[in-house]
Amino acid sequence: MFCPNCGNENDPNDNFCKSCGADLHSNAQNANYVNPNKKNSSNAVSGFVCSLVGMFILGFLCILGLVLCSKALKEAKQTGAPTGLATAGFVLGIIGTCGWVLGVILLSASGAPIA
Repeated sequence: MFCPNCGNENDPNDNFCKSCGADLHSNAQNANYVNPNKKNSSNAVSGFVCSLVGMFILGFLCILGLVLCSKALKEAKQTGAPTGLATAGFVLGIIGTCGWVLGVILLSASGAPIA
């Protein structure tokens, strides 16, 4: 649990911040607090890049991007890290996967050779 006042990480059972003494349980925003000192995880960055590249070049990378971004979102929930990049990668992964699947279905329905 992170202090909404100073961003210090505290034990979930603590009532007051070890660093600044702020009340940890009086603020409803504490559950959604993003620690400003944390950076995006490597899974978030990798997942975003895989999803972005997968949308335009290699469709199977979208699935890898989905997996990495899901893992990054889970980690961010536990550590208070930012979720923006992981969320963007997750959305791009879904769009890319659906696009590639739809493209294969349309190509096979048209009778054109896929490979």
